[in-house]
Amino acid sequence: MGKRKPTKIEDVQVQVARWMAQAQHDLESARKNFRIKVYDVAIVLCEQSLEKALKALYIAQRQEFAPRSHDVAFLASETNLRPQLDATLLQLQDLYFLLRYPEPEGPLPFALATREDAQKIIKLTALALPMIRTECEDAQKEHSETPKPS
Repeated sequence: MGKRKPTKIEDVQVQVARWMAQAQHDLESARKNFRIKVYDVAIVLCEQSLEKALKALYIAQRQEFAPRSHDVAFLASETNLRPQLDATLLQLQDLYFLLRYPEPEGPLPFALATREDAQKIIKLTALALPMIRTECEDAQKEHSETPKPS
């Protein structure tokens, strides 16, 4: 996993908004894939959505870009959000890799995703995003109220 050097951000609000907008787009794409019964892609997009929202929160809290990590549980820990997220969402990285890459034998990844799994994960992701957005707003307010050194 490549480590990104901590990079201070000039306009944190813009970056948080960009990451949250992409997270919302990924969730909407997950819903569209669910409607056409492409459950594996719906689940993968939920993982992407949650990952991007957590990176937005990291940016809001630390005023720097998030590490280059796809580990939702790690990002949730880094943002102190882990206790608030459903355990299913913390395991999304495992599902992400399971559904993306075929093993030498056995069923193909797309055949492993069920309607029920996708439906549950979309619902949990949809509940998590507004909570993360609120956490981002709170972090930004906190940073804007902190006096800057002169």
